[in-house]
Parts: sequence; structure tokens; C-alpha cells
Amino acid sequence: IISISGLHVGLLIALLLPFRPKASSSNHWIWAVLCGVSLVLFAAYFGHKPSVMRATLMGGVLILSKACLRSFPIWNALLLAAAIPCAIDPNLVYDIGFQLSFGAVLGIVVYMPKFLTYSPKNLMLKGLFSLLMVSVCAQLFTWPILLSSFGYLSWISPLTNLVIVPFLPFHIALNILYYALEVEWTRLPSLILLQWQHGILEPFSHWTSGQYSISK
Repeated sequence: IISISGLHVGLLIALLLPFRPKASSSNHWIWAVLCGVSLVLFAAYFGHKPSVMRATLMGGVLILSKACLRSFPIWNALLLAAAIPCAIDPNLVYDIGFQLSFGAVLGIVVYMPKFLTYSPKNLMLKGLFSLLMVSVCAQLFTWPILLSSFGYLSWISPLTNLVIVPFLPFHIALNILYYALEVEWTRLPSLILLQWQHGILEPFSHWTSGQYSISK
């Protein structure tokens, strides 16, 4: 399953964007600072893992671009998110988590626009196609890392993502509500959905042909 750190940041920014001042207002920087503080708290809560730092830094660039009323510079954001942690700790470039996190995003940035040109016109099929292609694009850059580091890869993971990824915002929202209110029934729908997802995915865990292995 693909990393959800970017999804967490995306949900956080989606909650903050409606409060962005109008273009004619002079309060853009106040909003940007408050958003930046929220992202820092996010990183502090989830830990300084490579995927968390990457998502947080890229989210910071997105907030800055919104405050400056400019388009989001995806390549600059990705480069900055890689350069800052490596400047602090140069050995981070050898970290597998760092390589997988940036490899996945790089694959999405490079290949996703090309794959989207072939997306179906039907709205539902287009959504499924986009979800599948996001996972495939991420895997294209991470498969070599997985093979060289662990000696195997799972070619069915893009398919399993179709069962998991669309429901992640639902799970996250209900669990946030549960921890905020401390009422058990608020996360009951999430638990029921997890049981359904487990029932679908559990047979794949025994499917040895779903993996490709090499001898190290």
C-alpha cells in the first residue's frame, strides 16, 4: 500500500484552504504562517520520517505559492523537500525510506500526466483508472529500489491499492472524530469497512505468484 503521509498533508491543507483570504486581502501572510505552524505540528506529531518530512515540506511550498498567488512549482517543491533533509543529514540519501518516498513521488510527477492522456471518458472508469495509474507510476520508480534492497517486489500492489486508497480519507476522518470525541461508535463504520477490505485482500497474501523475487 502506498504511503499516506502525502494524503494526511493533503487533507490538512484541504481544511486550511477555505480560510485563505481573498486575493484583494492583505492577510495572506498571516494565513500562510498559521498554515506553516500547522504543518510543523503535523511533522512533530508523526515524527521526522523521510515520507513525513517530504510531504510537509512540499505542503509548505504549496501554502507559500497560494500566499503569493502563484502556481504550485512541483519540481522546485520536490527538489527543496529532498535538499533540506540531505543538507542536515547527508547520510539520509542512503536511507531506504527516503529513496522509496521520493522515488514514488518522482514516478507520479514524471509519468502521471502521460498516463492521464489515455484515461476513459466515463467518470467512474476515469476515477478508477487514475487511482490505478497513481499506484503504477509510484511503483515504476520504487521497484528497482525494492529489488536491489529486498530482492523482491509485488506486482499486484497497484490492484490492492484500488481497495484501500479510495477509503483512506474516510478512515482518517472517522478516527480523528473518535479521538476528538472519545465516543466508540464514531469509528464503528471504519472498523466494518476494514473487515470488508481484509476479507478481499487476505487471499492475496497467500498468492506467491503475486511477487517477483531474485536471488541476492
